[in-house]
Amino acid sequence: MLPGSASAGRDSDVDNLDVRINRVLRCQVNYERPRIVAGNSKYRLAGKSRSDRVLVVFGDNGKIGVGACSSGANAKQARYLIGKKVSDLIGDFAGEVNQRVGTSALWDLAGKTLEKPVYQLLGGKAPKGGIPVYDGMIYHEELLSRDQNSAYRNPDSKYGSKPSWKDIIKEAIDVSKQENHNFVKVKIGRGKLHLSRKAGNYQDAAVLELIREYAGKGFGIGVDANDGYSLEDTLWLLNECGSLNIAYIEEMFPDDANQYRVVRKEIKKLGLKTMIADGEGWRKPSDPLVTEIIESGTVDILQADMRRFEIEGILEESRMATQAGHGSMIAPHNFGNDFGFYMSIHVGCAIPNFYRAEHDPGKQLDNLLIKHGYDIVNGTCQNFDAPGLGIELNPKRLGDLNTQFDVKQ
Repeated sequence: MLPGSASAGRDSDVDNLDVRINRVLRCQVNYERPRIVAGNSKYRLAGKSRSDRVLVVFGDNGKIGVGACSSGANAKQARYLIGKKVSDLIGDFAGEVNQRVGTSALWDLAGKTLEKPVYQLLGGKAPKGGIPVYDGMIYHEELLSRDQNSAYRNPDSKYGSKPSWKDIIKEAIDVSKQENHNFVKVKIGRGKLHLSRKAGNYQDAAVLELIREYAGKGFGIGVDANDGYSLEDTLWLLNECGSLNIAYIEEMFPDDANQYRVVRKEIKKLGLKTMIADGEGWRKPSDPLVTEIIESGTVDILQADMRRFEIEGILEESRMATQAGHGSMIAPHNFGNDFGFYMSIHVGCAIPNFYRAEHDPGKQLDNLLIKHGYDIVNGTCQNFDAPGLGIELNPKRLGDLNTQFDVKQ
């Protein structure tokens, strides 16, 4: 067992849990965002709708666990779980489960069986003030109507039928605040796909200046270029927007420890508190690039994807960062998925170096799942003490699920 893994720090009752899996299925739950979301430096439209891949596991004790399902999971891989004890399938980042099917549904089943929230099974405690979160969905909003050849309108807009580009950005911030967020991640990199490099960079800066002015001094702002900037662009942005108190710059260019060192030197020279964030594209904790970046201390906020790394992988990432001794923090990447958010919240209670959980606001459309808690209050997530992940499969929907596979003992 890894010294900082879920196996090493988890509730001992998990090790003695004699519950076996007798059915596994995959289905989908659909959501609608509170507004249309534009594109970033890689694509032109995120859209208003999104969906979660859901893994449902049935225990021989009558309990049902629900969680995130890996994108490539199939019936053959799901069959591996049949007949096995839950306690043997969770805890270490390895083998047939983590990146092939997913473990969050198994953790949920364990928590429901033991009547404890997942974070307690991981040895964590819920902080009194909740877990800090941020809205990750401020994209290239003002370019959407041009890119889609159609008018961008939020039906509830207060800005009229012909808003300026500034009104559209303000509207996105308004919606974020209505969701009780006080920190946003703003997509930049307009010069990679939408505009010329120079025009795109200056528009990025103009948007950031507008958000800072409109949202206020205490409102948190991070930026994410989705690898749409070069090193030179990054240094330019730090100089151009240094006075805006940008909390972090994320994925400015493909991972490169040497280039990060140059950026860190510039940040220090300018006297900024801006942090460097990256890791979204990492595959697993043992990859050489992951080890190099963490051990070098060149990235302040490590952002391995929550669903790809699963709970065990994020715990290992945290352990590696703590062992490296550079003070790096953990903020799992999470796009278009509620379960990734729930998992982040519980992991955030169980590690000492958690930064923030990424939220993609949305309302469930098909009444498939029943959620307990996860209230966003003043930029924090609160009330997540229900057993497991606090998510239940609606019993009224069990007979009419649209399943991608359904494997039984």
